[in-house]
Amino acid sequence: SAERFSDVLTTLQEELLPVTSIESRYVETMALAEWRRLRLICLEKEQLAIETRRQEAADLNLTNDGDATDVSPIRYTALAFRAMSDESRAQELLNRYESRYDRQYQRAMNGLRAYRADRKQDEREARRSHKAKNGRRATGEGSVLRENTNES
Repeated sequence: SAERFSDVLTTLQEELLPVTSIESRYVETMALAEWRRLRLICLEKEQLAIETRRQEAADLNLTNDGDATDVSPIRYTALAFRAMSDESRAQELLNRYESRYDRQYQRAMNGLRAYRADRKQDEREARRSHKAKNGRRATGEGSVLRENTNES
């Protein structure tokens, strides 16, 4: 939902504190990838629940004699997982999309880190350049003052 996306985005913004619009774009990309990944987990969970109920209903139809034997709940989940893996591409697609969103998240995180490192380097170089200019001016002005003093 839009609310869940907003929660994910807010959490990442509070943690990563983007300063520039470029940093904000990286954080938004990360939030979108994480939100999509979380939605896939919900889809996977629901698919497994539906298939588990289907497997349980099928098993109950086979044992229609009403004898309630103790069956481990994990049995139906295992049967559901097997059916989903063998009979449907849904699980395969969910895994593919999850990997895709994980890669998007990691690329955005790496891009954010690289951008911040480049920006810091540019700021350091600008400070050095500024100090060097001010140092030359001070040296140049001092020599002009000395020349004026010597002429007197």
